[in-house]
Amino acid sequence: MSFIASAADIIELGDLTLQPGDPIGPYSYERRVATGGMAHVLLARDADGGKVALKLLKASRMGTGLVRFKREFRALSRLRHPGVIRVDDWGDLSGHPYIVMEYVEG
Repeated sequence: MSFIASAADIIELGDLTLQPGDPIGPYSYERRVATGGMAHVLLARDADGGKVALKLLKASRMGTGLVRFKREFRALSRLRHPGVIRVDDWGDLSGHPYIVMEYVEG
């Protein structure tokens, strides 16, 4: 699958630049969904073509945000409730941690 990268979908992570089509672990990056103070949320596809959301910690938050990011993963990965996004996995992209979540449109 080929992607045409828009400027909004190119993500600078200090020593790493992500563009649509790039692999993130076993996932393929499609586009940026949102950016917050701590992380970027990306739409990606798993090996079967299913949609997932990846929450990728910003390079600028690696110090103080890393502990909070790990705590968030541990707490959310234990929850199973229809009103809470399902968190399935985590990974590391060249020293940049990410959380794999259920993708929900809108």
